[in-house]
Amino acid sequence: MAVALKTDLRLPGEVAWPILAALILGILIPIAAFALLGMLTPPGCIDRGAMAAHYGSTSLVTLTAALVLLEGSAIAFEGYVLPSWRSFRSWSTLAVMSVGGAMVLGVLCASASYIAAPAAVRLALPEVRPSITLVSSLGIAFPCNLVVQNRSTSLIAQAVGAWVG
Repeated sequence: MAVALKTDLRLPGEVAWPILAALILGILIPIAAFALLGMLTPPGCIDRGAMAAHYGSTSLVTLTAALVLLEGSAIAFEGYVLPSWRSFRSWSTLAVMSVGGAMVLGVLCASASYIAAPAAVRLALPEVRPSITLVSSLGIAFPCNLVVQNRSTSLIAQAVGAWVG
């Protein structure tokens, strides 16, 4: 959005659907995480809420790794994904999102915050057990995202892109 505000980009017409999708996913992912954790794990309500907050946030490091993978693989993605005009490829809406844009969306949905969320959760919920949230987000999700998830999301997005288009 900062790029849109500093340039002549027509924000509402160009990225309205991706912004709406991001807002909806930003609400649904923590709710789903909270509900699933309630069914699958023994932690109480506060620890489940803390975990949901971590997984409802995104990781800039994971996003950067995904963008490096896309650029290294010469896979195009929408210019609004990265606030840099050198990586601008094409504009589209969510309905016709590029393979690279779909991959970035998948990576963001599957990532967890390892820096901002732990600090915010610790301030908001001082009784939370950080050992649970940090082990899960930083010890498990982060390496899995970098080693497995970024590449597998790219392959899935390419397969779906080939099937659809």
